[in-house]
Amino acid sequence: MAQYNRKNEVLKKQYENHLELDERLSETTRLSKLRDIRKFETYTNFKDFKTFSKQQAMGFKDSYKKHSVEYSTLSHTIRNLREFFGWLTQQPKYRSKSKIEAVRVFSLTRKEENIAQRKAYKDAPTLEQVRHVLSSMPTDTEQQMRDKAMIAFVACTGVRVTALMSLKISHIDEHQKLVRQNPAEVDTKFGKYIVTQLFPVGEDIQQIVVDWVRYMKANKLADQNSPLFPAMLSEYKAETGEFTQEHLSTQHISSQTTIRRVFSEAYKNAGLKYYNPHTMRHMLTSLGEKLCNTPEEFKAWSQNLGHSSPLTTFTSYGQVHTHRQCELISSLSR
Repeated sequence: MAQYNRKNEVLKKQYENHLELDERLSETTRLSKLRDIRKFETYTNFKDFKTFSKQQAMGFKDSYKKHSVEYSTLSHTIRNLREFFGWLTQQPKYRSKSKIEAVRVFSLTRKEENIAQRKAYKDAPTLEQVRHVLSSMPTDTEQQMRDKAMIAFVACTGVRVTALMSLKISHIDEHQKLVRQNPAEVDTKFGKYIVTQLFPVGEDIQQIVVDWVRYMKANKLADQNSPLFPAMLSEYKAETGEFTQEHLSTQHISSQTTIRRVFSEAYKNAGLKYYNPHTMRHMLTSLGEKLCNTPEEFKAWSQNLGHSSPLTTFTSYGQVHTHRQCELISSLSR
């Protein structure tokens, strides 16, 4: 069975260049689109894109629906294929009325699109749960200290995992409790420059962050280019013949898995279910909805999360749990 088509590979490379240079999309987004194109190729057994037809498009869409994928995934894949083949029909030797009509097959019904775009409530920890997790974390070793400070930092800032991995000591001012995510050095979403004042989650949680920065500067002699949360140093112990990780290295953490494992173990040891790091952003949005009294205050809260518009904060992170929704509506009749 064919695993690739040489002519298709040339076209896909041209399309990738178009996405990078003309659309200015990130590598992650480009790879996501190319993966969806390969799904279509696999379905057609890697037939030449010149054979693209309405029957192929309909067959793929029907087949993909039978895989029981989420409607959001289905919508994403269909949209990526529509964009690719739409681009393809503009290329020399690929322009034809039949192919343009075939591209139109890559669409969903209005009902399917509504299902795909629905915003399901995303569960997140409460501030009280996060405080419980932190109080349950020991600080006997450097790794334990780092892990506790890492969770406290995410609770105070809502930074994304990729940014957390790339932050340096120079990006935080522990005196003003201010974090500057410079996209020239920090891997922020869409390369945004984000200034974040530590959120008012409590002096106790903020102090964990401040103490960690001071420890790094005083005890580890960290300079401005040192990672804020270093990876652990792997050392060989001749007496035991084993590698250990007891001390901090001077390198950044290189894998998101490492950070997610820190969160997973912390919640487990605290007797709570696991919440991934990103859910802290939902927790902070809920807190902002309670604390902010004016549109200006919520605008500032939204910017502190790195959002250009409060609408993003509301629509992506501000869902009200159905139980709370019913409580609020019921209270209005009293």
